[in-house]
Amino acid sequence: MKIETLKRPAQFKRVRGRARWAGPLFIMEARQRQPSEPADAGTEALGPRFGFTITRKIGNAVVRNRVRRRLKEALRTIGSGHARHDYDYVVVASRAAHDYPFAGLQDAFREAFERLHRQADSGQGRIGQGRRHAKGQRDSAPVLADSTSNADPTPGPGDGQRSRPRADRSKSGNGRGRR
Repeated sequence: MKIETLKRPAQFKRVRGRARWAGPLFIMEARQRQPSEPADAGTEALGPRFGFTITRKIGNAVVRNRVRRRLKEALRTIGSGHARHDYDYVVVASRAAHDYPFAGLQDAFREAFERLHRQADSGQGRIGQGRRHAKGQRDSAPVLADSTSNADPTPGPGDGQRSRPRADRSKSGNGRGRR
């Protein structure tokens, strides 16, 4: 099975915010293609399409390319029975995918497909194993100060106060400062 890939940023952006599964090896996002969508660059996708995002945090170019090749091969070898033909998928790799046993990568893809499709069929939002809260939300329980501690209640430089002087805003000089 040849893997059709997403190539342009617009194709990746269409998948963002849809069904999402986060595991220890990668994050996978999926989106069903609509029949009314225009064909990209004159090609008609006959099967699932995959996009791979491997950031520089993973390693240098050699490591990133190896991770990409391992992920593509794991997808190719598990067969087409797991991915749906009218879906686009984006796989965001983590560092762990570099050294992880190949059979484990295949199992992780099977689990991701199963959970993503279950989520998409039920109409739920994002699911994952990692984060407990949505972005920007915090626990509502207040942190109580210990009355026996000897902590200094006065704010220090790390407590939201400026620790360095403001830049000189005068109009003299070489003109490269803030105005």
